[in-house]
Amino acid sequence: MSDRGCVRWDEANLVENEDNRPVRKNIFEPKTPFHQMIEKDDTSFAIPDFVDVLVMLHMLEL
Repeated sequence: MSDRGCVRWDEANLVENEDNRPVRKNIFEPKTPFHQMIEKDDTSFAIPDFVDVLVMLHMLEL
């Protein structure tokens, strides 16, 4: 009978791998804070462009 198309498991290797596998730990990370940008009258405002932020920071340094 041909072994083509059949899977042969190396049982000894599977047992050895199971015995030697590292302990896995869960990594608990806090959720990323999210602040929705909505004004008090429930209308959203545009997020400033990067250039606008740089200009504002430069003006503050003067």
